[in-house]
Amino acid sequence: MEQHPEHQYLDLLRDILDKGTDKGDRTGTGNRYIFSQHMRFSLRDYFPILTTKRVYWRGVVEELLFFLRGDTNSKHLEEKKVKIWMGNTSREFLDKKGLTMLPEGDIGTSYSHQWRNFGGEHPLIPETKGMKGFDQVQYIIDMLKTNPLDRRMIISGWAPNQMHHMALPPCHVAYFFNVNPKTNELNCHMTQRSCDTFLGVPFNISSMALMTCLFARVAGMNAGEISWLGVDVHLYRDHIESGAVEEQLSREPRPFPTLDIKKELNSLEDIEALTYEDLKLVGYKPHKSIKAKMAV
Repeated sequence: MEQHPEHQYLDLLRDILDKGTDKGDRTGTGNRYIFSQHMRFSLRDYFPILTTKRVYWRGVVEELLFFLRGDTNSKHLEEKKVKIWMGNTSREFLDKKGLTMLPEGDIGTSYSHQWRNFGGEHPLIPETKGMKGFDQVQYIIDMLKTNPLDRRMIISGWAPNQMHHMALPPCHVAYFFNVNPKTNELNCHMTQRSCDTFLGVPFNISSMALMTCLFARVAGMNAGEISWLGVDVHLYRDHIESGAVEEQLSREPRPFPTLDIKKELNSLEDIEALTYEDLKLVGYKPHKSIKAKMAV
């Protein structure tokens, strides 16, 4: 009997616990890590979202749409009850990083800014005035429609010259898109430099899967598979000591759901206009949530 694909993630948790090295980190929390790990999930018959604990689907959807719209004001997420950016955009956090010019809630030149305006001007950061940016997301959509076999379809969030203007430098730094002409399938590989394996990685897997499905729909393709590569793959000390990781490891995966995209998508503008209600998981019946604190 074929093993449930979620076991890749559960095996990763166990490997960090059993083989990892303890070390310090930026947050002061402490973590146990291993180097360079890989997982792969199909998008053909199901949607990969963990079932051994409930993943915050609304957060996945709203944050991805926030990034794809090029929005940097996370207060817009908070208005939708999605508070995942509050810790990294508080007044105290921004001031500590020297981002006193940014209002509370703004992520600066991170993620959204680089995806839609790579290296370009941020209206609230005087030092960036006059910088000409590049819309990477529109470029990918255009290439998928006009030159799908191109091997340069990449969205990068890593802009060293604007790193000091980011509330949080991107953890998922680059997405590589690839089309199989025989099956008309869109595949995506993502490289993640820093991986909060208990809280962040489940979110990142589903976010990458959703983006791939949306791009495939716009381009008139099928969604194929996603590939995840983590570099510094870690579990925070408090996630281990609280028993949260072991609790998840004690659970058996359940069937993955499917994704129902309720709107016709032909352009990036159609994606930008999507709402949470337009993207439904069908048959998602996970185990209950496991509470854990985010390291800031």
